[in-house]
Amino acid sequence: DLVTKVSYTDSKKYNVTLKNTLDNSLNHLYYNDLTLKYFTKKNEFNFNFYEKNNHIGSERFATSNFKTNITDNTLFKFQTDRNLKTDFTNFHKLQLEYENECIRYGFYLQRNYYSNNDLKPANSIFFGVTLLPFGENFTSSNIIPSLGSRF
Repeated sequence: DLVTKVSYTDSKKYNVTLKNTLDNSLNHLYYNDLTLKYFTKKNEFNFNFYEKNNHIGSERFATSNFKTNITDNTLFKFQTDRNLKTDFTNFHKLQLEYENECIRYGFYLQRNYYSNNDLKPANSIFFGVTLLPFGENFTSSNIIPSLGSRF
C-alpha cells in the first residue's frame, strides 16, 4: 500500500492536510482524510472529512467547529459531526467559556441525535467550573541549586 501525507501551512491564515492510503496499483483508495483550518487572531474554523473503504472499514464522516474569542478571556465554540454514509447528524455542541488566571467557567449545550438500543437522542445543558493549574512545573534541577566545582 502507498501511504501519503501532504500538508501546507500559511502561518497567518490557513492549514491544509491530506492523508491517503492507496493500494499498490493506485486503483483503490482505502483511507482519505482532509483537514482544513482557517484562522485569524480571534477566530478559527476547522473542517475535517474522512472516509475508510474496503477492508479497513466503511465510514464517511464530516466534522466542523468554529471558535471565536469574544474578549481576551471569553471563548465561543460551536461543533458538529455528521455521518455521511447514513446522512445522519451525530451531535451539535455549543460552548461559552470565561477564563481568568486560575479558573474556567463554562456554559455548555449539546444535542445528541445518535440512537441505538441503549442510547436515545438527548439534550444536555450544564454549567462547568474547571480549576486551572497556576505557577510553573518544577523538576529537581529547578529546586536544587547547582553546587558547581569547588576545586
